[in-house]
Parts: sequence; structure tokens; C-alpha cells
Amino acid sequence: QTCALPIYDWQVYEASPYEYTIKLEADMFIPVSIDYWWDVLKDRDLAVCSTIRNYKNDISYNRFYRKFIDDNKLPDCYNAITYFKKSDTAKQFFDIVKNIFDNWEEYKIMLKCNLEEKATTDWVYAIAALIVGKEKVLMPEFKPFSMIHMKQFINDISSYEWTNTFTIERSEEH
Repeated sequence: QTCALPIYDWQVYEASPYEYTIKLEADMFIPVSIDYWWDVLKDRDLAVCSTIRNYKNDISYNRFYRKFIDDNKLPDCYNAITYFKKSDTAKQFFDIVKNIFDNWEEYKIMLKCNLEEKATTDWVYAIAALIVGKEKVLMPEFKPFSMIHMKQFINDISSYEWTNTFTIERSEEH
């Protein structure tokens, strides 16, 4: 089996050979240094992104894609950026993530959702964050620990195909 499937996301904890890891999704563009994140995160066991931005780099409070999260009163989690230190707390978190994916059929009966829906990694991380404790998983005050999310309603654009909506120009200076 491959780690590329969301149901195997829990494996990042065991797969990382490092004591400290920042997991970023492969389709991210990082235009500035994030080296200072290590200094901010080093004393924590775990941190999952809880802030997203639109293409203008403004924090987005749009809830269009968060119905499951809101209906189940779960914390906002965006698994695309996850930091962890090899620790009991991080191991517990990823063990819970595995358990939720493995037992999604039982979990979804207890939740407000379409029973035909498959678990998303964001949903599973949110449930695990609630179980472990939001204060141990989230850092809502660390706003730079965020990403630009190119979804239609977050960016108030007319098309789902954002790549056909924007013209991107880049100068040699940047």
C-alpha cells in the first residue's frame, strides 16, 4: 500500500526518520523562508494548521467547505501543514488518526454526516485533535503557520478551475 492515500496519512509519524518534522503537502508553493517556524514550534509536541488564506494572503473565515467540521463542533484542522516531534502526544495523535480511518464506519454513525461519505484527512485530524486536546494540537495564535487555499469560495472566484481564472506574473526580482 502507498502513503499517498489519505487513509494512510497516520504513517507519517513512523515514516519520518527525524525527531522534529514539518509535513507539507506536495502541491504547496512556499515563496518565503519558513526556517523560523522551527524556533516557534520546537517546544511543542504537535501542531496542525488551523488557519487558511485566500490568494490575496488574507485570512479566510469562509465556512463553505467546513460543514462537517461545524456540524460536529470540531476544531478547524488543515492537515496540509503538520508539525510533530517524536513524543507521546504526537504518537497518541497519529494512533488515533489510524484508529479513526480504520474504524470510519463506526465513527460516522456517531457524527453528523452523510453516511456514504468517506473520511477526509482534515476531518480525521479534527476528531483526533478534539480527543487529544485542541490546546495540544492547534496554535491559532501562530498565524504564519497557514497556507493559501485555492478553493473557489475561499477566493470568491466564479470557477472551480482557479488555474483558468488567474493570470500569474512573476518578475525576475522576486
